[in-house]
Amino acid sequence: MTVCNKPITVNASNGIVIFDGIDFTGEALISLNDAKEVYFKNCRFYKLTPSTKKTMAINSKPSVEMKLVVEKCFFGENPNVGTNAVYHILEGNIKAADGSSFSENYFVKGCNTHNAINFYDVVDGATIGINKNVFEYSGSAVRLGIKGAAKATFLMNGNKYLA
Repeated sequence: MTVCNKPITVNASNGIVIFDGIDFTGEALISLNDAKEVYFKNCRFYKLTPSTKKTMAINSKPSVEMKLVVEKCFFGENPNVGTNAVYHILEGNIKAADGSSFSENYFVKGCNTHNAINFYDVVDGATIGINKNVFEYSGSAVRLGIKGAAKATFLMNGNKYLA
């Protein structure tokens, strides 16, 4: 596997970006600023170094319409550094486009301190899948807090919660 330990910023207007089989660790925090589609497949996120009290492993720029697919990824423990912590795995400020999904991922209990998956904005009419994930801790799994008038369908099938 390729190991990335430095921050990554995605600026690919109308582009399709695919991360496949990459280990994200250390300072390898992701900023999704612009792209038509972004895929994380078979990746591992672990031992990320939080830089603030509310560090996001995958942060996104508000109001950018984007299809985001995260599948078959592992989200390992991310220890706090003093009072700094990985707060969310996904800070979902993007306008999640139809076909966005989180599927067949594994989230260990210590991967975040608040919510693993967050969606705040969607493209009106989008269908988004959150399927067949395993969460070691159910109290920090998924938050859907859509702001504004947009409506979406979230399909949540086959997820497992171990505690």
